[in-house]
Amino acid sequence: RVPAAPADNSLLATPIALRMAREHNLDLRRVAGSGPGGRILRGDVENHLAEARPGAIEEVVQRPPEDGDRPPSVGTAASPLRRTIARRMSQSKQTIPHFYITNSVTMDDALALRRQYNKAFPADAQVTVNDIVVKAVALALRDFPNLNASYVDDSIDVHSDINIGAAVAVEGGVLTVTTRQTDRSPISDIARENRAMIERARTGRAKPDDVTGSTFTISNLGGYDTDHFAAIINPPQAAILAVATARETAVVEEGQVVVRTVMQMTISADHRVTDGAECALYLKRVKELLEAPIRLFLGG
Repeated sequence: RVPAAPADNSLLATPIALRMAREHNLDLRRVAGSGPGGRILRGDVENHLAEARPGAIEEVVQRPPEDGDRPPSVGTAASPLRRTIARRMSQSKQTIPHFYITNSVTMDDALALRRQYNKAFPADAQVTVNDIVVKAVALALRDFPNLNASYVDDSIDVHSDINIGAAVAVEGGVLTVTTRQTDRSPISDIARENRAMIERARTGRAKPDDVTGSTFTISNLGGYDTDHFAAIINPPQAAILAVATARETAVVEEGQVVVRTVMQMTISADHRVTDGAECALYLKRVKELLEAPIRLFLGG
């Protein structure tokens, strides 16, 4: 073997790279450095060992990166909102056994009815696609109350009210605004309340009642050109529905290829509370309501 080069100033290498070279009897003059000015980093040594002897990389002791191995960066303290998101989402993924089911829905009839509705009412009474989805989700929960629930202390607590939360992108994070007794509210009230709460959330004036009390959440990224995504459950809720962009898609109907506006929906659910069959049937019910949307616009 060629003896390792001495750790002197003639070699531009990080301390951990020098130490690894000594441990593996490696001549660092044979290693190409990828750091600033050709400095040899830990990764350069690991790559050289792996190429020289397959499997050798597994023998390298994993240590925290030293300063010389870190790319330049600027540390910024997380905002209170970002810290809250980090804590709650970590809690959700670590404690809730998520599973996911996706379904697609044809939105042409809902979009056409929305256009007709909005033509008949002033600007402050306009209904968005998200308002329609919120209403459909709430009505479907009447038939699937187990999804309007929370798992708490080995108990499944089914909520008497259906309060739908809608995730809203704000500066530095996300807030969830809540419409209460959503299944009983006319879509005009849902639209008006959501519009006001979203405006308050995005201008830093959200009220406590705006962002508390939801029993089921929708995360709608339809306005961000998304094909599909899965959301993280908002604890202690049992499920969350991710809604992607409604886009024109070629589909086959009765043996003919036609163009329809199709939207993907993915439910993330807590396996302690529910199972795949129930969630699949729930999505089917939401789909039915969105594809025959007249009921969503009638009364409560």
